[in-house]
Amino acid sequence: MVSDAPGLHVDLFGDIFPSRDDIDAMLNDLSPDPIDASLAVTEPLVPPPSAFKGTRFPLQTYDSRGFSSYARVVSALLQVFIEERQSAKENMWALRHFLALALYARDFLQIPSAQSPVFEHKALTTSLTDLVSKAQQLATYLLTSSSDDGWLLSAITALIDNKSADGFQALPKFLIDLIRHTASVDTIRECRILRTVLQHVLDVDKVQADLWIQFARKIEKTGLRHTFWAWKRVLMAPFLQFSSSNLHCHRFFHYRICT
Repeated sequence: MVSDAPGLHVDLFGDIFPSRDDIDAMLNDLSPDPIDASLAVTEPLVPPPSAFKGTRFPLQTYDSRGFSSYARVVSALLQVFIEERQSAKENMWALRHFLALALYARDFLQIPSAQSPVFEHKALTTSLTDLVSKAQQLATYLLTSSSDDGWLLSAITALIDNKSADGFQALPKFLIDLIRHTASVDTIRECRILRTVLQHVLDVDKVQADLWIQFARKIEKTGLRHTFWAWKRVLMAPFLQFSSSNLHCHRFFHYRICT
């Protein structure tokens, strides 16, 4: 994947960075709950503390900058992909981790008195703001660079029909996989990541609006409270003007998950 000399091949994941499975496992070892309930003032997907899972997770160790092992790996990978955009497009799965790290960093910057599972307090003197900016920059590039105007419609159709993401190009496959993963775990962190992604990719027309509302109803029937709340916060405002049944949609979103 990375080659600096003729005949030399370096595997980015294996020779330099942990594998995808290992990075996923590192994230799974971190609390998915917000670091402080007061974030609900500025973060629409942060629920009351009673909704937090409160699960105990392994204690983290930190380096001299105040970065945990997850923060070190993902921030270094982010720097590589900022400079190697093609490699980033070939590894869309890593975007979830960049957004997760940016989420932890942004929360810690907002509530520096709280205890972060990813950063120690000395990290506040480093460039966490720059880290957030780079993650947002790369996300914008990856989520808006498709030359296929119909990819989003294909993705939502696959989700409704329970089709496999295999065979799709990188961007729709990433979205399908992310939505299904979010629904499978239904945590606050994953829903906040999904909301960030949806805000980048949603380009609403009437056909898509009806399909997204149809999928939202499907999620609601599963009882996934956090995931459905994410759909409500992202979909309701732009989609009501396009949906063929916007009065029903308004009632659906307001009365079926806000209680």
